[in-house]
Amino acid sequence: MTTRYGRRLWTIVEERKLEGVMAKRMDSPYEPGRRSSSWLKIKALKTVDCVIVGFTSEKRAISALAIGLYFDHELTYIGRVGTGFTEKFLNELRTILDNIVIEEPPVRNVPKHPIIWVRPELVAEIEYLLMTKDGHLRAPSFLRMRTDKDPRDCTSETLAPIKPQSDRS
Repeated sequence: MTTRYGRRLWTIVEERKLEGVMAKRMDSPYEPGRRSSSWLKIKALKTVDCVIVGFTSEKRAISALAIGLYFDHELTYIGRVGTGFTEKFLNELRTILDNIVIEEPPVRNVPKHPIIWVRPELVAEIEYLLMTKDGHLRAPSFLRMRTDKDPRDCTSETLAPIKPQSDRS
């Protein structure tokens, strides 16, 4: 019975594009003002394949990747992703990116913060919570490189469906 209601609730989360749900063990007491392992945050995470358009390097070889998607055949900046990497991967990727650095941004709506721009040749799969009103990914995290994907196929139409991800709070 609980599973049926959970599926119905998740359908509503998807339809309304909500961030997720909070769940509590039925047999645990409510403890006001206190964090408890009885509560579970279930995030409505999505994935999308993005074009790597640049990077920043304030604190390590790559602090964050600048990413974009094609909207109406125009490459558009949709934010930066700075989590989900290993140091070894970042050092290897930096060597690759250094060979494709360009002077001019390959995207429209260039951000104000400094970015080292690269030719839009590489694709990365990114997990995120939602797309903000200003067109940036919220809570993005790097998952993997997509060497099998052409950057021109990274369009706004490929924004993926929601997949549940639990996170203890």
